[in-house]
Amino acid sequence: IKFFAKFIHGTENFCNFVGGNHERILLFYFTSDWYSDVKVQKNISDYQLFIRLSYPELRYYMEWTPQQYREMLHHPKAERQFHNDIEAMEACDVCVLVLPCGRSAHTEAGWFAGKGKFTIAYIPEKQEPELMYNLFDKVCCTIDELIDAINIEL
Repeated sequence: IKFFAKFIHGTENFCNFVGGNHERILLFYFTSDWYSDVKVQKNISDYQLFIRLSYPELRYYMEWTPQQYREMLHHPKAERQFHNDIEAMEACDVCVLVLPCGRSAHTEAGWFAGKGKFTIAYIPEKQEPELMYNLFDKVCCTIDELIDAINIEL
């Protein structure tokens, strides 16, 4: 099986898997924190700087009241990104939750599981235990286990 993956946030979170004499393409959605990497920890201040430069209206997001937070969910940029992500999620067959990750990635994985789509939690390093991962089809701890889980789905 050939494996090709793009770990890019948003609508480009797709992977193609090709196997055997016939070709079957499944679309995979890899969800994790876009500013964190299992192998390379990025500084959260870089993320905050990105927010301040790219979205001045979001500059003080950590100081928002709950009401402001709710209002900003309907900001045109937030709605556009939400629809991009939902469109990508609807198009995909399989979700791989890559830990460590936060609330958004867990919400996306829960959406996949709730839709009955094949959902995998990939836990390559020590994490706080989570009982609700029993909702998912597979929990993998190594890249080999992840590939085996994907092969079963193929």
